[in-house]
Amino acid sequence: MAEPIDYFGEIEDAVIALVKNHLDHKDTYFDAPDEQVVKSDDDKLNEGHDYFFFTFPSAFPTVSAGTDVVETIWMIRIEIFTRFSTPESTWANFKAFRSDIFNLFNVRNIGRNLNRTPRVVSVLLSSEGEPIFYGEESTPSDPVFYSQAMQLSVSTHINRT
Repeated sequence: MAEPIDYFGEIEDAVIALVKNHLDHKDTYFDAPDEQVVKSDDDKLNEGHDYFFFTFPSAFPTVSAGTDVVETIWMIRIEIFTRFSTPESTWANFKAFRSDIFNLFNVRNIGRNLNRTPRVVSVLLSSEGEPIFYGEESTPSDPVFYSQAMQLSVSTHINRT
């Protein structure tokens, strides 16, 4: 019997690789991408870098797309962080970082098809919440990070066996 396929793992790996390798201005954001672009590990915030991109598993609604296919939308919660320096520069840096992530997944072809990851039909990044101050004090006068949670929806078609 063949090993079962970790469909979510394939998608999450592709998201991480895409951000590390294809994000516009990635060299501005990441000096240690293996510590800054990671799965489910916000303990990395203590590593001292200025930008972070984290993925976390979320829902996966699935419907039948025919006799032999299911359509699953893998929802991945993404959290981005920009270290606070001054109110003006941090806000500008945060908006540029967020814009590059939005453009990667919603505008650029490589992100919209998740770099041709097998079974991917479409990709869409969205956020319903606004950016927040994040940190031990977590007040506008003494923030540690600007942060925002986003939802990445990756629609896939999976063949039934």
